[in-house]
Amino acid sequence: MDEHRTFIFNKINALEQFKIFIDQYAISPPAKINNRQSLPYKSGAYNFDEVIGFPTFEEREITYTCQLIEDDTRDLELTLTEINNWLLMPVKAELQDTATPEYHFLGECINVIPAENERGFCEITITFKCYPFKIWNTADTNDWLWDNFDLEHGIVPTTEFELVVGKNIEIYNHSVVPIPFTPTFEAYRVLVMVDNVRYTLTSGTEASFLLYPGSNIINITNIEGGMKKNIMTISMIREEL
Repeated sequence: MDEHRTFIFNKINALEQFKIFIDQYAISPPAKINNRQSLPYKSGAYNFDEVIGFPTFEEREITYTCQLIEDDTRDLELTLTEINNWLLMPVKAELQDTATPEYHFLGECINVIPAENERGFCEITITFKCYPFKIWNTADTNDWLWDNFDLEHGIVPTTEFELVVGKNIEIYNHSVVPIPFTPTFEAYRVLVMVDNVRYTLTSGTEASFLLYPGSNIINITNIEGGMKKNIMTISMIREEL
């Protein structure tokens, strides 16, 4: 048993609040969704992942097998009721495993199964269904410790860009999926073009387009309103399998 490892769900610490001790855990990668479809009069199958440009995944399942010890059976039953209310009532909440403080999961608890209930001792199995991707706990790319320099692409992550009309900026998304981002700048708004589509960026508001994995080229077509500093900073959350 790992005496230090626990999980926090909906801002409640399992070990501190209920003295739940983790015996075993399983955090498996999500299964890929099969988006292949056979078409009439065509050999093979059509892969719709190629249309959207990236694969899709099932929900991630996370399971903890834990020990719960109380003074007697009555106290144990009362504690189990509190645990059920804590875990099963939220439709969706943040799940943080203390062994991996860099990222968290987002999901719901689907069952709490007690295997034994004898003389105040109980083994319980707790299962969560979560969003398939790990969500990093910082929006600052400079805090992604092992990605301060991208060895594969030779890229130093940055969140600050100079805005010049007619020039391009390159935003690199280190996530494995398209992610939203929020720009901040002094101007009233900034007009941009991405893949021949025009968009308007407003400071402090999430952009109306996503950043795809890898390099994203954004052309600055116009800047409306005065700027003392022609600098834009962005906030984005990294997601990984």
